[in-house]
Amino acid sequence: MDNTKCSCVNFYENDITQFLLGDVFHPGGLELTAKMARELGLNEKDLVLDVACGQGTTVNYLVQNFGCRATGVDLSEVNLSTARAKAADQGVQDKLSFRAGDAEKLPLEDKSCSIVVSECAFCTFPDKNTAASEMYRIMRPAGRLGLSDMTVDQARLPLEMQSLLFRAACVADARTAGEYREILARSGFNGLRETDCSETLLELTGNIRKRLLMAELAVKLKKINLGEVDFEQGKKWLNMAEDLIRKQVIGYVMITGYKN
Repeated sequence: MDNTKCSCVNFYENDITQFLLGDVFHPGGLELTAKMARELGLNEKDLVLDVACGQGTTVNYLVQNFGCRATGVDLSEVNLSTARAKAADQGVQDKLSFRAGDAEKLPLEDKSCSIVVSECAFCTFPDKNTAASEMYRIMRPAGRLGLSDMTVDQARLPLEMQSLLFRAACVADARTAGEYREILARSGFNGLRETDCSETLLELTGNIRKRLLMAELAVKLKKINLGEVDFEQGKKWLNMAEDLIRKQVIGYVMITGYKN
């Protein structure tokens, strides 16, 4: 596994990251997941693949609310273990499976899924063209694609946000919505449509700010020990992110399409 992929895995396995982001890591939460599912016409006949599924929150939700079957693929064995436990706790393990795997070499056969989704993950993949081609490969004819992801105007992104840390945090290697569409179109996807969802980012940063303040207070009261967490740096990054969102340097988009 290369450094970028290791960094992404470690970032999302980190206890502090999981505390700040909560159960649903992507902007818009399950409300945006449901909106995407409706746009894709997801139903009980579908077999869904979630690429970079994390702890399985999305596929758990889709199975329980749309009656489909689903598979989640993720690089992190820690996340997959949690995902399997959650599926068992919620009684959906018969309709839901998880596999360790890389988005650039998906562990599924050709034409095996009717819907592929990926939320706030595509931007972290080092080889986006290969990842898109893999999604196309495992999709059945007439299958549907749903992505939601960060968008960034790289020419206006501050240098300090172009590090490996910010790549793991879905910023440093994100592209514009147009660039995502071009990558997907080159892989064969058609009917690509985009919906701007940037307002969800400010909701997310607001929630992170609240959790950060809670954590800072708990540390001061010696309720928890988070090691050498730099709360002031965290607030600085949040302020910077919110400013860039308002200036439309950073955004969030949902893209849907299909395979002929």
